[in-house]
Amino acid sequence: MKIIRFSACIIVLLLSILQVPAMARQKKQPFILYPPNGPSNPYVLSFPVRVSRPGEIRVYGKLNKKPKFMQVWIQVLDKKSGKIVADTVADQKHTNFQLRYGVDSLDLKNGGRFEILISNNAPPFGHSSRRDRISGELLIDYPVQGETDNRVHPVYPDLSVEEISLDATCHIQVMIGNHGPGRIMGIFWKKNGPSVMLRRNGRSWGGVGLPVIDPDHELARPGGKIIYHSRLRVGGNENIQATIVPGPHLKDNDPANNTRSVTLSCAH
Repeated sequence: MKIIRFSACIIVLLLSILQVPAMARQKKQPFILYPPNGPSNPYVLSFPVRVSRPGEIRVYGKLNKKPKFMQVWIQVLDKKSGKIVADTVADQKHTNFQLRYGVDSLDLKNGGRFEILISNNAPPFGHSSRRDRISGELLIDYPVQGETDNRVHPVYPDLSVEEISLDATCHIQVMIGNHGPGRIMGIFWKKNGPSVMLRRNGRSWGGVGLPVIDPDHELARPGGKIIYHSRLRVGGNENIQATIVPGPHLKDNDPANNTRSVTLSCAH
């Protein structure tokens, strides 16, 4: 364990002892978070973790007392990219909390190295004091290879065309969701990412890529949904087909739901 300090707000979480699945490794660690040295200098503890198969990093925590508002933060840091991939803030009404992050095959290709960061932050209003010291116990559960099985099962996203409809001006709109369990990495917003292709009465009607249909990266995580509002307008009774094409380097977990067809009619 090493102690580090960051010049920004960091994170929260901690523990409730739950049953842990096979093919997982646990780190159980008591900790003390001393008061921060000001609003931009929280007190931070760092716990390194290396995963070796797809699954979930689960962080469970229990504090010795209820935290103040926005006091205790927990984050999962991707060592390869230097980015925070999951975070939460301890609820000031409870002492138990948890944080989860889904690890997929792309995380493993990037080395599978993460750090769990727990920080004691200065309150948004007022000043820190000695009474802001807080302690607790942390349980980190993370997937490793070969605990009970030595097979790697890659985890992919499941992109689905949920619905095709018309807006008030008879333009096509397509709802798309990511059913998981895998994520879509940020690189796919730059190149070789998914696209939506439209067909009208069996003929190609154009297509657009991920940066256009989902500029806010809502589909990056399982459960994310977006509605793409196209500029294409329906006239009379027409058969419209929408297909989400994963692209050359992104495998889809269930290609069967990538396409949907409907017959639409504009009343205007």
